[in-house]
Amino acid sequence: MKKLVLALTLASVTAPVAAQDWRDPGVAAKINETFNGMADYCSETFGFTRLPPVENGNKVEAYLLLQPLPEMTLKEWVRIIDQASVFIDMDSDEKEILAQRAADALVAAERDPSVRESAEHLYVTTIMGPINDSLTGCEAAVRSSFFSSNYFTGVGSADDLEAGVRERFHVSIGE
Repeated sequence: MKKLVLALTLASVTAPVAAQDWRDPGVAAKINETFNGMADYCSETFGFTRLPPVENGNKVEAYLLLQPLPEMTLKEWVRIIDQASVFIDMDSDEKEILAQRAADALVAAERDPSVRESAEHLYVTTIMGPINDSLTGCEAAVRSSFFSSNYFTGVGSADDLEAGVRERFHVSIGE
């Protein structure tokens, strides 16, 4: 539940920040809040190393002030955050389509044991696709020196999540 709250906070702060001038009072603090939420999400979900939370937006503001094109830096940050939150930001129609494809894979495996390997592949790639996209966003953040020196660093992985998805597949088909 904590991961979901962090992810929803991350997603809800991104859009207003992108639409505001970064020099407006309070915007750097909102950006910092978003980055702290992203750091919590990426470290708790994928195992990145969380650095101590940054307490205010001063680092963000100082960093942007030193950038040759701060607006381009902001656009890059928004792109990274959007990618990291892709799994959370999916609308209900997208989630329903993915759930149906995963269910189709289970039905296929139950009806014809000779297609279980293909069904497992479909099931796992359907569920893991958005999760892996989110991991890619977290990895992009770590490649940014600003993120990796202030919010989180290291290497993350979705291996445990994928193992859980594979296990659910096998349990669901009665293996």
